[in-house]
Amino acid sequence: MIEILNISSKIYIKADLKAERLIYFGIIKSKLYKQKTMITDADIMIAATCIVTCEKLITGNIRHYNRIDGLIIEDWIH
Repeated sequence: MIEILNISSKIYIKADLKAERLIYFGIIKSKLYKQKTMITDADIMIAATCIVTCEKLITGNIRHYNRIDGLIIEDWIH
């Protein structure tokens, strides 16, 4: 569901991203399972959230997340 709000002459878009995150969660988990390169569900949800919101994931563990397609990663250590 996407809702457009007009508050104080500013336009805000409110989107229910929960369903989309869960879909990406399932896709990512399935791919990792098939590749036998599983990571924790919490980390998969973090990655799915970043993909859905078009945000980059800032992490010190590039190898951990590098196996996820479509995820933009920034290494905050190097």
